[in-house]
Amino acid sequence: MFNSITGTITGKFPKQLFLENNGIEWDINIPDSNLDLLPPVGTEAKIFTWMQHTDTVFALFGFANENERSFFLDLLKHQEPMHRNHLHNKNRSRCWLP
Repeated sequence: MFNSITGTITGKFPKQLFLENNGIEWDINIPDSNLDLLPPVGTEAKIFTWMQHTDTVFALFGFANENERSFFLDLLKHQEPMHRNHLHNKNRSRCWLP
């Protein structure tokens, strides 16, 4: 798990941020409300992250600060019981979604 990534912002788009760090450009999903909290393209920023990895999804989510990420993680905690009780596939194994 990544806690954060620090690098140069190379692109800001609705729900998407590009961040370059040591020659790797990260494509990060980010709430539009957090884009306004970040500095402009071309400047350095620290992005707090959360990674989602399932059978069908591999995604990196970013947040402007730890409080924004904590809020997101709290929302996921409240959704978890619904996933346990209501989302099952034909083999009765659990399907986890954020």
